[in-house]
Amino acid sequence: MSKAKFLIRLDDACETQDEAKWTAIESLLEGLKIKPIVAVIPSNSDISLHFNKKNTNFWEKVKDWEKKGWTIAQHGYQHTYHDIKKELLILPFHNRSEFAGLDFQQQADLIEKGYAKFISHGIKPKVWIAPSHAFDKNTLEALKNITPIRVISDGIACHPFPQEDLMFIPQQLWWPKWRPFGVWTVCLHPNSMSFEEIASLEQILCSRYFSENMISIHDALQEKKSLGFCSIIYRYAFWYYWRLRELISKYR
Repeated sequence: MSKAKFLIRLDDACETQDEAKWTAIESLLEGLKIKPIVAVIPSNSDISLHFNKKNTNFWEKVKDWEKKGWTIAQHGYQHTYHDIKKELLILPFHNRSEFAGLDFQQQADLIEKGYAKFISHGIKPKVWIAPSHAFDKNTLEALKNITPIRVISDGIACHPFPQEDLMFIPQQLWWPKWRPFGVWTVCLHPNSMSFEEIASLEQILCSRYFSENMISIHDALQEKKSLGFCSIIYRYAFWYYWRLRELISKYR
């Protein structure tokens, strides 16, 4: 039996999301009794995420997810970006960020506005997810000063780990894949998935391997460990692979 455990994370829930795709994913996960993390954008201004007209009942939908036991995460504030050198980020995936590079007070103001939007709708997000994985130390300090959120869905490791007085649940996969051990968050973007991909996802998640090893965020937090040898080696290998892939893509 595999010692690996898996979490599903759904990114970019917002008032203008692709309702048909989200409804299909919601039905799939509900049928399999999978309780995902949902990254909700409090006040979306990213025009690339305007798939439908603004849903005036969106926040009722978020409340329904919460009632089902889904974990609601604050996904930044407006999901808009400024340019930044990725070397300045804690997780150097992209040259853009909504938060990193801004001073502490600017970041605190954005986080506070986003958190207040949830509170105004009677929802208390339990997790923080920065758009594009892009944050720095000021982001973490502002988050701790402005909100009670102490869990971040991000990071590269084999298990949840404590850092900066926060708990990080690593996010390392963008599609379900076999792993021998560890806790693995699979990040999906329903808005950009095809219905064929959703059907394929259903087949994968219905397989015995994944159906027996899906967990909730509560279960994941019980698996916390300090960063050990395996996580350090995995982190090194992950970034080596990521850089190699970037180079290959650049020179094609």
